[in-house]
Amino acid sequence: MGKKKQKTTKDATGEAAITQAPAQAVAHEPDLAAQQGEGKQPVEAAEELTYSGLRPRGGKWKNARRIDEATLSELTDRYLRALEDLGKAAGTCFSYRIELALAQRELGADTLVSALTPERVKAFFECDAVTKTRTGVLKARVSVLKTQRVLRQALVWAEEVGLVGKAPLPEPVAAG
Repeated sequence: MGKKKQKTTKDATGEAAITQAPAQAVAHEPDLAAQQGEGKQPVEAAEELTYSGLRPRGGKWKNARRIDEATLSELTDRYLRALEDLGKAAGTCFSYRIELALAQRELGADTLVSALTPERVKAFFECDAVTKTRTGVLKARVSVLKTQRVLRQALVWAEEVGLVGKAPLPEPVAAG
């Protein structure tokens, strides 16, 4: 933001000493009390951050659908909302939305997450929609890996918040 102001003072011996200016509140930082409102607990007391999203302490979402009822479309919406709540960049959320829309097209938006199997997810990872462009040219490896990574992260998040019992992920392939 800019350089910190230095302040010159004289110490007890009368020699000049340079000290840092005291830290001041930055104008663009939100007022925590105003965000939380009167009488509400701080966010940190109610929720904890996990690698892949917000999760209530102790485990499951209170308003989560039963494990056997959540669809891929609902998973996409909730996962992207969790990323936004974590403060992920709009560009990240947008690109993840595109990758998950591809998964919905290929696997079915109304497909129950509990109905997905590791074999079906692996077939998606290897399908032409993931590995080739619309003109049939092979996509760059980094693009294929991103599509796979986004769905894998969403499925792991679904397991963490209780939308699915166990994430239906294929076994990793040994490199080399």
